[in-house]
Parts: sequence; structure tokens; C-alpha cells
Amino acid sequence: MINWYHLLVICLQMVNLVSSIIYTYPPARSNLSKLMYHDMEADFGSVPTEGILGALDLSTPYNACYHLYPAPKKDLPNTNFFALIQESSGCSYSEQVIHAQEAGYKGAIIYSRTNNDPIIMGGDGPIIVAVYVKKSVGEDLKHYLYKTGSTIKIAPNPQMSLQIYLVPFAIVVGVCFFFMLAFSVGRYVRYWLRIRRSRLSPANLKKIPTKKFKKGYYWKSTTTRRQIKQMLEVVTKIFLVFVCIFAFSFSR
Repeated sequence: MINWYHLLVICLQMVNLVSSIIYTYPPARSNLSKLMYHDMEADFGSVPTEGILGALDLSTPYNACYHLYPAPKKDLPNTNFFALIQESSGCSYSEQVIHAQEAGYKGAIIYSRTNNDPIIMGGDGPIIVAVYVKKSVGEDLKHYLYKTGSTIKIAPNPQMSLQIYLVPFAIVVGVCFFFMLAFSVGRYVRYWLRIRRSRLSPANLKKIPTKKFKKGYYWKSTTTRRQIKQMLEVVTKIFLVFVCIFAFSFSR
């Protein structure tokens, strides 16, 4: 039996509909650079259209399979905090994000234990922003924790959505289909009119003389034997005249 949920997840991964980007902003006097990392949004939660800016904190415990220490809002009270969490086989993605949500974090960045491509994290329950990144990205983000004075921003991917391509394509296909249908209907109407013109109208059909035959009717020819004999004599005479003319022309 087809699992439509997993099939939809695979299709979304192929077309990259739910990807977003993590921007890093190090402090002015720092050896760190502004970088940009691609990630994959989870099924739960959503990244705002304008993105969300905040500071990054390493979760404790690191895999977030249990209740986390609260977000360090005492250090930066008016700042959104994101929890950097390592992927774990001991609990689900939604459980990890729920623990981050309960600890006061506004977002969760889960990095893989391997360097595989990002996947869409399934589940339900959390409402905060949650994204998935590679292991190498997670290790790089550890250099941009809030203690270094860095900030990060999670924003939707600025690349064109698939809908921007699908809508014009659907319009073009629809217009082509309409013109093909109109052309087919026009050809059928022309063919029907031509057939109508080649047929006699009911008024003209009534003018054609008709003869009704009854059962047992015997048709008799009106030509007599005498008339047939006279016709044969005329044809014979004409034939003899042509023979004579032909013979005369060769005798000269």
C-alpha cells in the first residue's frame, strides 16, 4: 500500500519547496565571516515571510531528548533564542523541538549526525521554527553562539517558488487547449455545413418524380420487335456506308 505522506515528503524534497536559509552575522570586530547556509524546514512550525532574527545557543542536553535548560534570556532579555540541537535516535524530531519550545526558545536548528543531505522532519505539535541542517553546518554554527556576540537569521529561500513556474505554465497549456478545442469545433462546423450544402433540401426532394411499385407488378418493355428490327437495319446500312467509303479511299 502506498504511503502518501512519505511520497509527498519525497516530492517536496525533490522540488525544494520548503527550504530556507540561515544567515550568520558576527560582531563587527571579529575574525568570523558572514555566511549563508541552506537548510530544510520541518513539517511543523513555519518560517515567517520576513524571517526571524535571534541568537544561537547550544542546547543542554545536546540531543534535547529531555527537558532543556531555559533559554538565557537574562543575558539578552529582548532577543529571540534558537537552540542548536544534535540529531538523536533516542527521540523524535518533534519531541526535541517541543523540549526547546518549553524551554523558551523561538526556534530549533537540528543538525545531522552525518553529512547526509537535509531532510524534512516529520511530526506534529511544535509551533516554533524548526529546520534541519547537515553535520558540517551544525559544527560551523557553533562558532556563532550568542556568547561570541553573533546573531543569526532564519529566512525563507529567496529563490522562485515552484508555483511561479507552474501558474504561467498552466495558463499557457490552458490557452493552447482552448485554441485547439476552438479549431476542432470550427473544422467540424465547416464539414457539417459542407455536407448540408451538398444534400438536397426537403422541398427539392419532393419535386423528384417517383413511381410506386406494387407487389406482383410485371414490367413490360414498350419497344416492339418491329422497332428493334428497323433499328438493326438502319445500323447495318450505316456500317455498309462506312465500309464502302473506307474501301474507296484505299482503291485510289
